[in-house]
Parts: sequence; C-alpha cells; structure tokens
Amino acid sequence: MNRRDSFLSRFSLQQPETAAHAALANWSEAVEVRLDGGRLLFVSGVVPDERSVRAAPSGTPTAMREQTRSVLAELRGVLGRHGYDLSDLVKITCFLVAGDGGELHLEAFGEAYSEFVTADALPARSRVAVARLVEPAWRVEIEAVAAARHRS
Repeated sequence: MNRRDSFLSRFSLQQPETAAHAALANWSEAVEVRLDGGRLLFVSGVVPDERSVRAAPSGTPTAMREQTRSVLAELRGVLGRHGYDLSDLVKITCFLVAGDGGELHLEAFGEAYSEFVTADALPARSRVAVARLVEPAWRVEIEAVAAARHRS
C-alpha cells in the first residue's frame, strides 16, 4: 500500500440509469473520498429537470427561480442517495446564465436558494456567470462538495 492509499479511498458512485443519463457516458453522479476522519462527496453538475425548463419562458426571473428549485431538489436527492444532506454541504459552485436583456436574475436565484440552504449551515459559494450551458434552455447548473463523519 502506498502512502496515498493509507489515508484516502476513492469511490465512484453511479447514478440510477435513466434515458437522459444514458446519452452521457464516462461520468459519475458523485465521487466519495474517504479520509481517516471522515468522507467527502464531490457531486457532478446538477441541471434542471424538463418540467422546470418548460415551467416559464427561458430567460425570465420565473425560469431562474423554478430551475434553481429543480436543481437544488435534485442535489438534495443526490446527497440523500449517498448518505449526506444539505447541511453537510461545504462548497457550492453555481453556474448562471443571463436571461433576456443580460440580467442574471440573482434575486430570483437567491429566493429559491434560500428555500434549500439555510443560514444555520451556509456553505462556501461561488456564482459564475457563463454565456450558456450545454442545453440552451438551462439557466443554472450547480456542483457541490459535502463533508461528513464516517458512518457508524
């Protein structure tokens, strides 16, 4: 066993197979790293579901709000499937696409974000404005890192 293996183990955690995921090869929903004192979960970028994309005209504050809710609900699900919850988040990176007129609709984003991420467990956060995401109708993508103690 080399020095690295004595304190770190890496586990790729595959997502449940769906038609949407089938087209996306060579990725993991999340990767867990186990350290001596605990574990870290690195979650791949989470994007909005189809319902939220169709819920409002793309580029509007309502679209940003609904897509952010969708992404954070799915992030909560990913965390739960792997034994974590939103209070375990230590870092979130948010990729945001401006709407019509170049507005990022940060107020709408913040309203939805605060429904899921509460003041008693605020992670470090970066918000990055991007020209577009892989799917043009998407307005938000979030990747995250969570930390927890080893399971008993």
